[in-house]
Amino acid sequence: MHSLSKIFVLLTGLVLLGSGCIPVEYEGTIDISDCRAQNDIKEDSINKFTHSFTCEYNKNNEDKIIGGTCCRVVTSSQDGTCLESYCYEKASSIVCPDDAFPSSDKGCECIKDDYFWNLDNGRCVKTECIENAHATGLNLCNCDSGFTYNKDQNTCERTEYRINN
Repeated sequence: MHSLSKIFVLLTGLVLLGSGCIPVEYEGTIDISDCRAQNDIKEDSINKFTHSFTCEYNKNNEDKIIGGTCCRVVTSSQDGTCLESYCYEKASSIVCPDDAFPSSDKGCECIKDDYFWNLDNGRCVKTECIENAHATGLNLCNCDSGFTYNKDQNTCERTEYRINN
């Protein structure tokens, strides 16, 4: 009898899911431009848990969601026109440190990503370069213009040009 109750619960869940009674997110696009009323809701709104939504996701190269917009529309039963829409911003499925954001081509990027900051062990850290050098991103430094790198001394030395007559 115990296994029959499990089967009944499973079948009931499948019927409810298939009938649309359990809210889900579908991937796709939806036009809300002609809706008479457009309502912004929060992702954790009770409205989200009582209706299904169509979502247009932003994904990274690994097909993970890094954001997007999810909407549902209420249409007129007479002519199918959109009466109102309910939309929320989809949060990223990638969790980043406080000073970083999800990236489209890698996990997280530093907000201060001006090629002087890099993500290192889950933290944004400034790339420190030797004198007469500048950060180029990815924790790399290049000598400034007019300087050449001296590998033996780990320095950037002024390049001297000699003109022979």
